[in-house]
Amino acid sequence: MKKGTSRKYTQKLLSPSSIAEGGHIMAEDKHVSPTVVESLMSEMKRELQSCREAMAADIKAQLENMHRELKNDITSLRAETKAEVGALREDILHKMDSLRNAHAQTAKEQKEMGGALSDVTDRLVILEKNHDMLTKDHKKLQEKCTDLENRSRRQNLRVVGIAEGIEAGNPSRFVAEFFPDVLGAGSFDTPLLIDRAHRSLAPKPRDGERSRALIVRLHYYADKEKILKLSREKGRLIYKGSPVHIFPDMSPEVGKQRAAFNQVKAGLRQAKIPYSMYYPAKLTFTLDNIRHSFTNPQDADTFIRANITHPAYKPFHYFIIIEAEPFNFLLI
Repeated sequence: MKKGTSRKYTQKLLSPSSIAEGGHIMAEDKHVSPTVVESLMSEMKRELQSCREAMAADIKAQLENMHRELKNDITSLRAETKAEVGALREDILHKMDSLRNAHAQTAKEQKEMGGALSDVTDRLVILEKNHDMLTKDHKKLQEKCTDLENRSRRQNLRVVGIAEGIEAGNPSRFVAEFFPDVLGAGSFDTPLLIDRAHRSLAPKPRDGERSRALIVRLHYYADKEKILKLSREKGRLIYKGSPVHIFPDMSPEVGKQRAAFNQVKAGLRQAKIPYSMYYPAKLTFTLDNIRHSFTNPQDADTFIRANITHPAYKPFHYFIIIEAEPFNFLLI
């Protein structure tokens, strides 16, 4: 808003000469006529009225000028504000359109992702069901394969401790003579019929290393059971000054399960408690005329420690199974 120009106001006064003259007249003539006084008062009123009107006109003019200037300033500000608001509105609308498009794109992608996620979830559920079914089938097939493998070994024996090369290239004839020599010739009414015999499939050991086991397949299952019974009854077996051991030939899986009970069985032997091991790996013994069976070596050890106070029994310790050669396990 423009500043208005200031105006100097003047007041019309009686001149000093007229006042002096009037005073002089009044001084000379103490008796002034009322007509003169009224004339002077009238003249002063007129001059005051004239001054008032001039001031009112001047104030009115200044107010009108200020009103015009304010109106112009308001109009200008309104135009500028309107332009700025319009520009801001256009900018906001543009940004809102961008946000709307981005939101629509995001919603579309979210919908697509939701559909894809739902499809993946459905497929995952199907895969989990198939996986569970295949896992069950695999377990059944594995159990069947293990069972078939062990059934194929039912007539097999594993002989450990025989020196390498002692069979002189004919292991079948050697084991046919070996069993009567170790278990007693009188224990067999007829010669043993051996289908085949061979060393285990581990690499041939060097000098000083432990010899490989001999795998023997007997023609009759009864002969195999008889040999195992005689071996248990005789206890420690010696062949040409070296201890030998005769075991049933089992698959590696069953061998590992049975080997886990070795320390528990050793403790039972020390405590002079008879036991039996049933297929595939079930330890059974009788205590206080009650028959107990265990498939877990830790459970068996816990039970024995709680119920057997024989000083010869040693607590169960975890042990490591080392596969020294195929299907041959040692404890350390």
